[in-house]
Amino acid sequence: MHEWLIIGGGVHGTAIANKLLKATDTRLQDICMIDPHKAPIQRWIDRTAATGMQYLRSPGEHSLDVGSTALYKYAREKMGGKELFYSDFNRPALRLFNAHGAALIDEQHIAETLVSGTATSIKRISGGYAVDLDLIDGASTSKASIAARRVVIATGESHLDIPEWAQGATNVVHLFDKQKLECALAATPQQIAVIGGGISAAQCATRLARQYPGSVSLIHKTSFRIHQFDTDRCWVRGNCLEKLKAETDYSKREKIVDKARLYGSFPVDVRDALNTAILNESVCCRQDAVVAARSSASNGIELQLESGERQHFDLVILATGFTRGFANDVFISSAIADLGLPCTATNMPITDKYLRWSQDLFVSGRLAELTAGPFARNIFGAQACMDRIMRSLRPTRFKPRELQYYHYAKKRG
Repeated sequence: MHEWLIIGGGVHGTAIANKLLKATDTRLQDICMIDPHKAPIQRWIDRTAATGMQYLRSPGEHSLDVGSTALYKYAREKMGGKELFYSDFNRPALRLFNAHGAALIDEQHIAETLVSGTATSIKRISGGYAVDLDLIDGASTSKASIAARRVVIATGESHLDIPEWAQGATNVVHLFDKQKLECALAATPQQIAVIGGGISAAQCATRLARQYPGSVSLIHKTSFRIHQFDTDRCWVRGNCLEKLKAETDYSKREKIVDKARLYGSFPVDVRDALNTAILNESVCCRQDAVVAARSSASNGIELQLESGERQHFDLVILATGFTRGFANDVFISSAIADLGLPCTATNMPITDKYLRWSQDLFVSGRLAELTAGPFARNIFGAQACMDRIMRSLRPTRFKPRELQYYHYAKKRG
């Protein structure tokens, strides 16, 4: 039986494994990590490559490692220093963050803990939990079960948000469907539409404009929202978090967190890059909404817009993000049903302050948002979530009431 089982090998899962190895007496053989990919943070690498991200949105203090200076130290010692950071917030270059992550994974041998598979169910056993999974070995799958004393569910966003008009349509792919997107772009389309108004859409349109100048159209439903971060920094400082903590109705907490997320926003540098592409006529930008789609006679797709106009494209790329909540997540739904876990109507976990969903069962990332706030899903959230989990492991020394100052003060008063 493992001491720790981490479900999810992305940014959160990797950061948690690293902190366990560095900040506790946990040994490498005590940890097991489940992820459908062959290497830790592989999904992060694939998705950021698809968007064409150059600089992270978060500051350099936030990394996979322990401590706020780890990324700066790595940049200085291994990659040449300051030019790898952008803006007043020292946002790191993606290549720096990925190189640092790869070095960390190699240094701590975190890849050795990885089991390639998908968790399907979880059940209580004597002394811990058993997680059933489908092992992935190339094109084949097999069944397995892994037991551990403690489990951390750190699964990220995986259910792509596909608009109703795009379901079943040909020549339409989601930005984060790696294989389909690569095949579609390999066919060298002449006219490409990117659908979406957030940071991924803007970055993707800018990236494609360099490869297919004059062939890219960005169609967004609402006006662009320019914000440095994807939620207010008061959530990091803690004052907004106190208001969330004071709300005892978890359905209202969901609304607070959802309102705090600045969906469809991006920072100034992404806007400037997009504006440059528009001025160079590499990208055509249009505020409108797609209401229907149909295959055209020339083996492309015709989009009907809300304005009444119809436009033909060879390829439509959806930069529409992910569905909200976990109502469609098979593993989370199964865990709630089998273990009787408390949750909201959208299957968001209701945890204690340590992110403990049940005895020795913890959550991290987006699953922790109702307790840790909207930053929980971010890189900063990986460290914040693990700090909470670790505080639950530290024994609290018993202090008899008679030894407490306030007990005596009350008697004196």
